Amino acid sequence: MAFDDDATVFYPRAFPEREHGRAEFEKMFKVVFEQIRGGKTAPPYMRIEPRGLTIQMFGDTAIATFHLDDRAGFLNRRTLVLHKTAAGWKIVHLHASEVALPGSK
Repeated sequence: MAFDDDATVFYPRAFPEREHGRAEFEKMFKVVFEQIRGGKTAPPYMRIEPRGLTIQMFGDTAIATFHLDDRAGFLNRRTLVLHKTAAGWKIVHLHASEVALPGSK
């Protein structure tokens, strides 16, 4: 599993509160992925292509930031905080945000 069991998640669409722990963020992601699927019956359901990836290392912690082009008219920003454990790198926090692009309605 990529996420730590105690990870926190901020996701901007329809989930204004922070999700904390696997039970909460998995419940949220099930809703999100169903929305993304949008009635499609076969993959690919979505295409994720990080743009402008930057990784900052701080010992056993890494911060990855990037943009996604997954919603027309918006700049979608993502920040992942990862921690190196005995089992490998785990996501301990995901922060997703988006801002409207100038001239979009």
